Amino acid sequence: MKKVVAKKPVTVAKPTLVARKEFADNLIKLINDSGLPLVVIQPIMDDVAENVRNTLTQQYLNEKATYEKALEESKKEADAESAESEA
Repeated sequence: MKKVVAKKPVTVAKPTLVARKEFADNLIKLINDSGLPLVVIQPIMDDVAENVRNTLTQQYLNEKATYEKALEESKKEADAESAESEA
């Protein structure tokens, strides 16, 4: 009798442009299949777009703060190493 061998799951990251295209296609299909008139869909999409913009702004600010903190810590470490080598 053959042994059952557990295979490792294949985890390949989907390229961003492929994911973007699939997302857009799915969103368009959802809109078309909803049966709602565009006068109802547009304000919903406007709300979603505003939410995305706000989230992106917050993400940018968080990443910038993290980056600036890392630069500051790196400078402090370099200054400390420089001071040690001078002593």
